Amino acid sequence: ARFDRSQTNWEHLARIESSPAYDRDLDFRAATLLFDRHWYGELPCGPAEVESLRSVYLRVPEAAAK
Repeated sequence: ARFDRSQTNWEHLARIESSPAYDRDLDFRAATLLFDRHWYGELPCGPAEVESLRSVYLRVPEAAAK
């Protein structure tokens, strides 16, 4: 997925989800929501949140190789 700094996280998500190459097993929607809540909401992020985002991040290369 290309990165465009002028787009919001949700615009990126819409573009990614509309791609025929998108691996539906990756839950970018939940990851985007979690990121937004903690980054923009300035909420503390604990080990569970870090692990949740990390698990999606680590699966991206595997999904891209399909």
